[in-house]
Amino acid sequence: MTLTTEFLLWMAGAVLWAVSGLAIVRYYLTEAELAGNNPGGGFKYMYFAQVFAGFAAFVLVQASDTRETAATAIAQETAALRALVMVSTAGGMDADGRIAAAVKDYGEAVAADEWQEMAAGAHSPLAARRFDEVLRAFHNAPATDPATTSSPVAAEMGSQLAVAAVSARNQRIDVAAGNAFDKMLWTAVGALALVSIAFNWALGSTSVIMHALTTSMLTMTMAQMLHLAVLMGSPFAGSAPLSPHRFLALPGF
Repeated sequence: MTLTTEFLLWMAGAVLWAVSGLAIVRYYLTEAELAGNNPGGGFKYMYFAQVFAGFAAFVLVQASDTRETAATAIAQETAALRALVMVSTAGGMDADGRIAAAVKDYGEAVAADEWQEMAAGAHSPLAARRFDEVLRAFHNAPATDPATTSSPVAAEMGSQLAVAAVSARNQRIDVAAGNAFDKMLWTAVGALALVSIAFNWALGSTSVIMHALTTSMLTMTMAQMLHLAVLMGSPFAGSAPLSPHRFLALPGF
């Protein structure tokens, strides 16, 4: 599904929800009753609308931070692995190309298998095994090479890069998995959105068309905010996920 198609479906769903609820409310309440709800209900609606706006702003910031954290973790992990291959090769620790091959296999496993798993909040056992193979290939490499004097330094630099790769991989998986706080926040925002829309159903004018138009516009605006938050807060799923191209480029030369 393309981003445009997903957006149109969100807007269509918002309009359908707004109009269907409005039709039910206007079926049971007369125009006089709807108008009578405006003075007292208006103040309550303003309260819910303000609370929703605050929560929505927080969700957008949180979702943007989630996507940025995922992108940073990907960049750090792939950069560390690429540098690990370069340091190992320059230090004479990867004469047979075993480390470079292990890194390449790991990158392919992440792109082909783990990306789909992360979309569901999980990680790939295959990619985890390939990552362990990268670490074993590095740590089992010769510590020194008689032909060069840089191997001890390369071994130390490589160890630091391996640790950085482990940390970045863990951070990437943690972002994909999410946490209970995110679920609670989304529940609160969703409930506030529904309440705000439902309040607008009961605050009506004498014009059915105007009532339907304003309700639809309000619901579409909320749906746009929530759709944007969903896209940014789901960096490995949806119609606009982050690309695994950095992993496919490993070892990078």
